[in-house]
Amino acid sequence: MSASKEQMYPKSQAYLPEAIVRLHPKLHEILGPDSPTFLAELDVLLAQGASNQLVELFRRYPAAHQELQEQIVEIFQEREGKTLRGDLGPFGVPHVRGFPGFAYRCNASSGTHWVALFEVTRRNLVGQALCPEHNKPLTLKRR
Repeated sequence: MSASKEQMYPKSQAYLPEAIVRLHPKLHEILGPDSPTFLAELDVLLAQGASNQLVELFRRYPAAHQELQEQIVEIFQEREGKTLRGDLGPFGVPHVRGFPGFAYRCNASSGTHWVALFEVTRRNLVGQALCPEHNKPLTLKRR
């Protein structure tokens, strides 16, 4: 696992445990038949306190990952009293970050997947956000 794939914006990481607690009651509905496997692995990772591995677990289940991102945005807005806009560092798109309907889409050869705005940690020479997993340019889309 590459270092960039493991990175998560520090404020988002601070809100991760609470976001998971809020999301936990909905996981059966979100994941359907995959929920027993997911929840078993989630319990192990929570007991270990492995936040980077928790994020990777959620990334493997796109619907749960999207819900987790939305919970983190909601918690941030409650705690900070503001949107995420302009507060997440140099790598993302500050004027779009506060809008929960946006995400980056990666069209990798292995398939299309979504990348949360706060997960972007690198850009190419022309300023395009790069996928943390595939190192390919991403496209900003409304989900």
